[in-house]
Amino acid sequence: MPRQPTARVRVAVVLDTAPPWSKGGRERRYAEMLPRLAAKDLSICLYTMRWWDEEPTGDIAYAAICPRLPLYRNGRRSILHGVVFAITTLRLAFRGFDVIVADHMPYLQLFPLRLVAWIRRVPLVVEWHESWSAEYWREYLGPLGALGTLVERTAERLPDVIVAVSGALGLELGANGVASSRLEVISNAVDRTAANRIEPASDAPEVLVVGRLIEHKRVDLTLEAFAQLRERTPAPRMGIVGAGPELDRLVELAQRLGIEDRVHFFGSVADDASTWALMRGAHVLVATSEREGFGLTVAESLALGTPVVTVDCDGNEARHLVEPGETGTVAPCGDAAAVATGIDDWLDRQVDRGSVSAGFWAAHADLDWDVSAAHYAAVLKALAAR
Repeated sequence: MPRQPTARVRVAVVLDTAPPWSKGGRERRYAEMLPRLAAKDLSICLYTMRWWDEEPTGDIAYAAICPRLPLYRNGRRSILHGVVFAITTLRLAFRGFDVIVADHMPYLQLFPLRLVAWIRRVPLVVEWHESWSAEYWREYLGPLGALGTLVERTAERLPDVIVAVSGALGLELGANGVASSRLEVISNAVDRTAANRIEPASDAPEVLVVGRLIEHKRVDLTLEAFAQLRERTPAPRMGIVGAGPELDRLVELAQRLGIEDRVHFFGSVADDASTWALMRGAHVLVATSEREGFGLTVAESLALGTPVVTVDCDGNEARHLVEPGETGTVAPCGDAAAVATGIDDWLDRQVDRGSVSAGFWAAHADLDWDVSAAHYAAVLKALAAR
């Protein structure tokens, strides 16, 4: 017999990091999506670590299930962080809700959440942002790579529904054996109205990088490419927006390459509008990440009219957002010289930002947060009514 849901479907969102205290692509997705879901008769409570000092207020409720722990250790995700968060998700067995929405990272929490879903007799929905191949797990964990692959493939079997953040990622998950009946593609998107209001930052550098400073983002490759640019007068500047465990290494690399006087590390910028202003003011955004399940920064840059140089790595779905020669360049994976050539090309052009933005929206008119939120709300309400 179908469940009789409460007037507002109660959604428990489980995420180890939380906006606005943690910044990244997935956090921006939740920051955009959750308020829109709350506006569609969904009662949202975000269960996370204690990121705040003062209790948050607003349409989204927040509940800390464990203390905040460092996200990274020795440049990679902390196993302790993942284990502690996974164990404390068992506290949800004593809370009331109609559906669980969890993020797939860092995987371990999905196992206790499956148990919680069985106990509470509610559906488990898991958002997937990227899929790792067995080869990448071996590269990441060495001899333990097979264990990482096993954990991810097993985790894919746990949810009642997997939400993929891009169509290409949905195809990858299907190839891994996820049945189409358990798969929904609810894409990342861009707030078109907000983007149209952004004015360029007066201090924006010519070349911009935006993202978490972690190894697979390959900001080192962008620095190496920047060092190979043709000489110009005045010399172009590079700005790097973001924080992470790679920061010190990247600062040292800029010094070794002799470009430290032209590279500015902004750190974490106060808000998305400030980051967008830098994007709109830059001549080109460079995104050389080897692994992106969607590439939200790339989409935002193109929507703002700034062309993008990215790379043709198998795990980089952001490359599909770029129309080579029209809205950006897709260089061979790991090729600093080719990235430098792409940057040089866009620095030489008189870019019509309106054409770049129009070209992006013509190809990706569906990448709208309101459209994605309406789809998501319908999925969650249908699941809660089962």
